[in-house]
Order: sequence, then C-alpha cells, then structure tokens
Amino acid sequence: MSHWCSADAGRIMHPMKAALLGIALLPAAAFAQQATDNAPLNGTWSWTQPDSDCTEIYDFRPDGNAYVISGAERTEARYTLSPKPGPQGRQRLVITATKYHAGKDCAGRSEDATGKPATSYVLFLPGRRQLIMCNDETSDACFGPLFKVNP
Repeated sequence: MSHWCSADAGRIMHPMKAALLGIALLPAAAFAQQATDNAPLNGTWSWTQPDSDCTEIYDFRPDGNAYVISGAERTEARYTLSPKPGPQGRQRLVITATKYHAGKDCAGRSEDATGKPATSYVLFLPGRRQLIMCNDETSDACFGPLFKVNP
C-alpha cells in the first residue's frame, strides 16, 4: 500500500513537493470531469438521410475529440456538451472543426468550417441509445433519430 508519507522511506514528503504533485494532477481531474459531462454522448452515432440514403456518422470520444463523416466529407473536431439539459430537455452541443478533409456532405455542400463552432441541441430519447439533433432549444428544426452503434 502506498502512502503520501512513507515510514519505509524514513522521511515525510516536503510540503512543496506535495503541492506540486497536486498541481500536476489538476489536468487529470479536469479530464475526468469533462469525460463525465460528455458521458451520454460518448460513442459512435449513425443517421441515414431517408430521401438519399446518405449516412452521417458521429464518433464522440471521452477526451472531447470527435470525428464526423457525412457523405464523402470527413471532419476532425473538438466538442463540448452542456452538463445539464435546458427546460425542453435538450443539451447544448458545440462542435468546432479542427481538420477538414474535403468532400460533399449529405446536404450536397463542400464547405471548410475549420475553426467555426457549430451549435446544436441534443435530445436523448429514453434508454439513451437514440438522440435527435436540433437547431435550437425549442424549435422542430431537428433531424434524427441518430442510433448509437457502439458505446
């Protein structure tokens, strides 16, 4: 068993070393909090556009990275998910592209959105294996459901 103060070592950890160790662990604590906040979204989600059979795949990682495939378009991104839903049950999702690999998306567009945040509002359906993405907190301008293909 390991202790902060080890009798085997015959000395007590210096307070400055203890403080530095605590500071070094702060990023790990922040990562753990972020992973907790994003937990319901973590995993791979898929949606196929009914009129064109074009598929979008969203792969949300626990570290805040996301990979999106929409038709022939490939995008790497960072994302954040609000920790709590708003009054309509939707959580704010902000995705910011960090790397764009050209190609037409399912909407027929080919636009480099690198560095531009895109905000959606996510509504998890009961069981949290399906979700709907909406343009804002209250409107019916939504698409989905997206199905969770893996955790």
